[in-house]
Amino acid sequence: MITQRVLVVINDQNLQMSKENLINSVIKVLNDKHNADVEKTYIAEVFNTGTKETFYVADDTLKAMLRLDTNVVENNYATKDMLKGVVAGGSVELNGSGMSQQQIQTLISQALINKVDRAEVYSKDEVDEKVATAVSGGSVSLDGYVREEALDALATKDELNAKLDSSTYTADKATYATKDELGTKANSSELALYTTKDELSTLVYTKSEVDEKVATVSSGGSVSLDGFVRVDDIVNLATKDEVNAKLDSSTYTADKATYATKDELNSKADRSELDTKANSSDILNLATKAELANLATKDELQEAIDNIPTGGSPLDTNELQTAITSNETITNLSNTVANLASNMQGATYAQVAAMLNYSSSGASLPASLAIYSDYSLKERSGDTVVKIKIKECLDNSYAALSELKLYGSDGKQYVMHSYTDSSLTNAKLVYKAKDDGVVPELSGVSATSSDWSKADDEIEVDIKATSAYSGFNVYRIGARFSSDSGWCSASSAANKDEVTITIKDFTPAKLEIRTGYANNTHLITKSSFVVSAGELYGEELAANEGNKSRVISLDFNKMNLNLNGDKYVELAKAWNIVPSQYEPNYTIGQLSDLIGEVSGDKPFKFTLKGIAIHSDSYGTGITNVEFFNHEGARLYPKYVQVTSGDNVATFILTKNEGEKTEVANTIPTDYDYEAADEYKVIAKRISPQYGGSYLFEKMVFYTAAGGYNNEYLTGSGLVHLEFECSFVPAKVQYIQSPYGHGKATGYDILVDDVVVSTVMYAGGSYDYETHDLANAKVKVPKEA
Repeated sequence: MITQRVLVVINDQNLQMSKENLINSVIKVLNDKHNADVEKTYIAEVFNTGTKETFYVADDTLKAMLRLDTNVVENNYATKDMLKGVVAGGSVELNGSGMSQQQIQTLISQALINKVDRAEVYSKDEVDEKVATAVSGGSVSLDGYVREEALDALATKDELNAKLDSSTYTADKATYATKDELGTKANSSELALYTTKDELSTLVYTKSEVDEKVATVSSGGSVSLDGFVRVDDIVNLATKDEVNAKLDSSTYTADKATYATKDELNSKADRSELDTKANSSDILNLATKAELANLATKDELQEAIDNIPTGGSPLDTNELQTAITSNETITNLSNTVANLASNMQGATYAQVAAMLNYSSSGASLPASLAIYSDYSLKERSGDTVVKIKIKECLDNSYAALSELKLYGSDGKQYVMHSYTDSSLTNAKLVYKAKDDGVVPELSGVSATSSDWSKADDEIEVDIKATSAYSGFNVYRIGARFSSDSGWCSASSAANKDEVTITIKDFTPAKLEIRTGYANNTHLITKSSFVVSAGELYGEELAANEGNKSRVISLDFNKMNLNLNGDKYVELAKAWNIVPSQYEPNYTIGQLSDLIGEVSGDKPFKFTLKGIAIHSDSYGTGITNVEFFNHEGARLYPKYVQVTSGDNVATFILTKNEGEKTEVANTIPTDYDYEAADEYKVIAKRISPQYGGSYLFEKMVFYTAAGGYNNEYLTGSGLVHLEFECSFVPAKVQYIQSPYGHGKATGYDILVDDVVVSTVMYAGGSYDYETHDLANAKVKVPKEA
């Protein structure tokens, strides 16, 4: 077999092609040449005029022959002339620019003989001799070796360093209380609401004390009536009927029926007076209102005592009880006192005012109240992701943002140092600590070098926006404000546009960003932050309402998770609700933790949906849609069948590239794809279809750079597809319209209407956009 070298010159002055796509194109050309003449293998010397880079690419046959890991042949390999120079004692006749397989093997083996110090290695004969010695009963010294299986019981240094020293754990544990110990304690603020038992004993009689006094009277003794009220003393009290007569409910509207009048409110006890009252647990030992209603007043009891028959005859207890309960005045008094007591828990003025304020917007009063204390991201590590959701803009206009600045917990201020302008809506910024914290002008910031590596005082920041006005790319968001700097939305932004800021491996103490122009145009007046960091994932904070400031800020140590609004918080505080620490009702997991078992009968469902229009040319389009299984293997279309009036397509996917199809076909009747170790995907088209050759089922076929033969094109609007898979793909990838038709700013993948992956358009003409579903983060509800 002859190896032929070919020269490939790539004229890519504008760097439109990624290196991966360039290599794939060269491999396809070489494989086609080999298939046309199987007696030859090919290696290409590739020169890229844009990057001035030269490298070598082998076809698949030569790759296998040379046992290479990839088709790219490292350019530090020896040339033919260099190989001839290392051959000892002779030369090899070369056939033009090609070498036979035998010639290559001869060159390599002779070169190795000259390069290897044979004294340092055993020959095959020597190894065979040692094995034979061991087999025949001899011995071979294995000093300095251990059996391989012994390594299974050993840990690596990285695994050891990841563990905590037990002495540190034991020392720290001794300083903490358990949750059970904490649960036995009361909040000190609650104790002021209750009276002491000593104070209680001076105010009321216990049941046993009342019984004792009655017994004393019955036996002819005398009883002190201190603490009882005379009937004459209550002549100024109204009866229940008189109180009810004062209320004319017809003069009140339905929404006022739940509120007290000022007179009624003033007649109630102040909440501070309740501190002198008994705890409910202590009252259980006392007589109830109903029981007290059966007792007499001081005067009535004294009158009963005075009427005790003389001569030492005992008083009949039943007669005394009957006399007391038959007294109508005593009964009415008991009912009045009971009615007044039942209303002693009336609201204070502050509580009524808070309820009226909360209801002023038409909201119903909540059945219960709960508020959270400020949440802090101190001591967190990893990425910090902040999404700015734009809710309202002045005059419903476009939105503008600039002067993004970060603050560290050590007080350092970080501003933009350099940038990579990937596309209108996608950028990578490098932030650097600056003593004065002054945000630089756009002209003072340069593009990030291709060989940049992160320094200790630098932070990598990714910026993504759902849209951008031409000329106001998202990378400008870090520059000082001017009439031609900053990011601007493509159109009216309210409840539509979002900007996502991913701060790599850094948790700032504070974030600031400017909105609007000097004349207040493009001013964001209401927005909210959605934060993912630490144990939080996609947590929306309370909105910045009615914000007319030019600076929107977020203090990561005082995040407000009370989403019901300021009026709700005011109402809760008026009713003395103590804020609690927010604890997420979920953990952060992967899709596999959320969706459970998947099969053809119970498919994994997701939606692929464009975010916004980046460029519109016959709508937007995608091609080269590819799925990868859980092992990371690429799957190829084996059967592609269209049903339901070209709105539904069923794909049978295989791991065997040799079985792939390039045209739609029919799935055999009763075909068992699972038995063949294959996969099924059903695609449903929600978006329109341009027609002609731009059919949506062709999106799974291959389209070369600049081609359009297998592109799905909407004709108008964004791509919107729904998929049902017999498996959970590890990755889903595609290329946006390589021919130059319309493109989206990015694509979301949604599961149960929740975004689990977002990939923004990178700006190229032939780049795969890959959704890494195997590592996608999702909220997994905690068990109750």
